[in-house]
Amino acid sequence: MKRFLILLLLVSLCGCSMAQIRKAFLGMSAQDVENAKKKYTKIFDLDADYCYDKTLELITDMQARLLGKNRESYFFTANRFDRAYPLCIDTTALGVLIVPLEPGKSSVEVASGNYDLARFVSEKLYAELLEQEKLYGEGKN
Repeated sequence: MKRFLILLLLVSLCGCSMAQIRKAFLGMSAQDVENAKKKYTKIFDLDADYCYDKTLELITDMQARLLGKNRESYFFTANRFDRAYPLCIDTTALGVLIVPLEPGKSSVEVASGNYDLARFVSEKLYAELLEQEKLYGEGKN
């Protein structure tokens, strides 16, 4: 309890809001991504489950650390992108939200407080998902 009070005192002295503290320790929430003023969004002719699995795989390939994931809401948050993108610090959180639009069609939203990081990651994710979309489309014919 004493440590919590000391932490609370330090936080209040540094001027951080509770939202900033939550993001620093827990990452972003799905609502943070939904409400982000600047985010990257693209629609794919792919199922939400497939997009979710593929984006998780790609984030892992970037050697990022997953902070949390929720398959039911198709959301996850990660940090430690400094290995793939050296222009960010390791604690910078990034959130990815997959929005099912209809069967076989999904929107992929990427947001971060570091807009350049969000752009970098979204470009990588979208390029791979576009490739998968082409492969999936060819397999249907």
